[in-house]
Amino acid sequence: MSNKYILITAIAIALASCSQDDMPQTGGTPLPDGKYPLAFTASVDGMATRSTGKDEWAEGDKIGVRIGADGATGCYELNHEDGTVKEVHTPVYWQSTAPATVTAWYPYAEGMQTYNISDQSQGYAAFDFLYAETEGSYKSPVKLTFLHQMAKVSYTLVKGQGISDAELNAATVTLLGDKSVTVSGGKITADPTSQTDEIKPCHDVASPSGSAVMVPQNMTGKPLIKVSISGNDFIYTPDTEAAGNLQAGCHYSYTITVKANGIEVTAETGGEWMEGDSENVGGKEI
Repeated sequence: MSNKYILITAIAIALASCSQDDMPQTGGTPLPDGKYPLAFTASVDGMATRSTGKDEWAEGDKIGVRIGADGATGCYELNHEDGTVKEVHTPVYWQSTAPATVTAWYPYAEGMQTYNISDQSQGYAAFDFLYAETEGSYKSPVKLTFLHQMAKVSYTLVKGQGISDAELNAATVTLLGDKSVTVSGGKITADPTSQTDEIKPCHDVASPSGSAVMVPQNMTGKPLIKVSISGNDFIYTPDTEAAGNLQAGCHYSYTITVKANGIEVTAETGGEWMEGDSENVGGKEI
């Protein structure tokens, strides 16, 4: 056997013994198609027990997932207990050893969709659009933490001078703002054709209080809340950015004292949807 033949054989054996972990990671190397499926767990940031919004997974929830920019979109059904995968409807696979950005969104949808959010009287889970983005690789499961893309607005009515309990309980509250939102690739944008309109929140007569989600928008200096009581309409217009500039993932809470001749509004805002850690940003009498 010649030395040249021995050398070639040795090189071939060495190459065959190399695993994909041993290959250079710069730029990545191609992986066999369909051999390395995406594995992940999914959670919602600020998870709590509130049935009106999407703060926890429900039976049958499906999310869309994409690895990098290859265009393939996966559809995965989640276990509502822990956010693990219950059923794979359309899988996606790692195409390379290189790390990539994994994006995911809820609810699952392909292409561009426009949603009318004007009626949230039965809850707003269907309009609580979530988005997750993280770096990962084919070597280990990816942890997806979903963030709320909408702003949450809640209110509590308080009885003031000249108002009876019956009148307060019969009062209706309407939010004012964009009534539709466009979702593309999981990310939301304000619908350019949408006009400021009325949004029916999910109202709890027993409290009385309510809440809804709104498209992030600056409502400073614009009508935001309408309280209708005993034939009168009272309008609250935020006069500061802290009270009126609605940001994605933030919770804005308004305490509305209703009087016979007007309303007094105190606004609080917190950095997240989670309860607590709120900041009093001032009151206004109308």
